[in-house]
Amino acid sequence: MQCLYNTICALQAFKPRSRLIMENKKKILIYDTSKGFSRFIKLNFSDRYDVTLFFDYKDFRDIRFEEYSAGFFIINESIEAFDLMLIYSKLKSLIVGSRVPIISKNLNNVDDITIIDLTKSRQEMVEFIDFNLKIFAVAE
Repeated sequence: MQCLYNTICALQAFKPRSRLIMENKKKILIYDTSKGFSRFIKLNFSDRYDVTLFFDYKDFRDIRFEEYSAGFFIINESIEAFDLMLIYSKLKSLIVGSRVPIISKNLNNVDDITIIDLTKSRQEMVEFIDFNLKIFAVAE
């Protein structure tokens, strides 16, 4: 019984510290309706960043965009380009990728976004994202 009590006490003592660690993490937002890229980001970056996932533009109604250091927006269908317009000017730093060839080509004409090539290997994307997130952190 004493062992169980000590374990509970240890967990309670640890809880505020873990909350403090979470508060110090930079927040990044991910919009990805296919959920594959968002899962990739969460798996590779959630240890260093507080990752918030969105799968529908309607979820943006109550978001305080100023809390986020960066955002990822993955366009899986052409119609989602309109969803991008809803948050384009609200985020400080935005990384956009598309699986739609015509959209990918036209993203090069948009100012103030960083374009990610979703055809790259996982390792290349991790390096690209890590590099850009560090740049965004310096720019804040």
